[in-house]
Amino acid sequence: MSSRMVNKPFDVLVIGAGINGLSAAYSLSHRKNLKIGILEQFSIGHVFGSSHGASRTTRSTYPHPTYIKLIQRAQNLEWPRWEKELGCQLIHRNPGCFFGTGKKFEEYIQAIRHSGLEIDLLDVSKAKTLFPQFRFQNAIAVLHDRTGGLIAAQKTIEHLKKGLLKNSVQIFEHTKAVQIDSSQDPIVLMTNQGEMSAHRLIIATGPWIKELVPRLKTVSIRQAVCYFKLQGPQELYQLGKFPNWSSIGEGKNQVFYGLPEFGGEGIKVAQHTTVGKEDDPHLIQLVPDSTRTIEEFVETQFASPIEKRIGSETCFYTNTLTEDFIIDLLDPRIAIGSVCSGHGFKFAPLTGKILSELVLFGKTTVPEFEENRSIFSHY
Repeated sequence: MSSRMVNKPFDVLVIGAGINGLSAAYSLSHRKNLKIGILEQFSIGHVFGSSHGASRTTRSTYPHPTYIKLIQRAQNLEWPRWEKELGCQLIHRNPGCFFGTGKKFEEYIQAIRHSGLEIDLLDVSKAKTLFPQFRFQNAIAVLHDRTGGLIAAQKTIEHLKKGLLKNSVQIFEHTKAVQIDSSQDPIVLMTNQGEMSAHRLIIATGPWIKELVPRLKTVSIRQAVCYFKLQGPQELYQLGKFPNWSSIGEGKNQVFYGLPEFGGEGIKVAQHTTVGKEDDPHLIQLVPDSTRTIEEFVETQFASPIEKRIGSETCFYTNTLTEDFIIDLLDPRIAIGSVCSGHGFKFAPLTGKILSELVLFGKTTVPEFEENRSIFSHY
């Protein structure tokens, strides 16, 4: 049950209880003598934003060394810490399979060659032996990422909420931040439930972030996510057999990805859409027209035909032009986190730590972030 509104200023208020807001609040909750609150305009785990759904992927296959370094820290240190603290398994190891063509895919190959990670570059014939579910049509090569895994996303959200309550964080669901007055000390926050105040703020509101920070250079696009049952032995599409995969092509929005069956019937397949008209997150939830494009991709690239489409859902990407994250200080007392662009969930324990340290101290204990802070500033 959510906490009641109170008048005494918070040390830190977090606006937005998607994965990044939850992770920032959870990181803060480990510090002694801090009064922390988190606001969510809907309920935690709602289906209107970017953090719902049963599963997400984790991988080390990135075209930029900064993200390779950050994900290694997240995978090796931060996710295991969460699993220990929350008392449950959140990461299920699963192979990664990345294939494609063109300049963008070549960037992945070049970055991996210099990474020293457990990622193998395979020719297509060898990849078909390892991953018989795919045709690898038009692929120039295949990357086998042995660091990959599947994140139990819904379980992560649920256990973070339990962890916040255990650590005495006050949760305000159905509470929407409307206006921030940072000219005062403490900062005054107007909400649909009344006025609140805090000495510091973290803003992590996903596709709604420009309501509070209009100058951010982001575009929010609603994504279609489909679930399919394919013909043939179903064990081929289960965790451990069916990889986390991505197909990287040339041209606009020519990236597709998917995951094994997990938490429900059917494999997960989606198109990674980063270019297009901005969608209004306030409008009724509609599944984009790209579902047919996704079906056509499956029919072309998978070895077995579609038996049936199980269903579909939507998810928001809040993109920057470069698909980099926004993790920065708006002013010395307000941090912003738009850790989206479709690949942020896997970094959540680390980005939550970064946001919490930024808002408290203006800098972090994460050298991989500090050495590259300019990448994460977009306003």
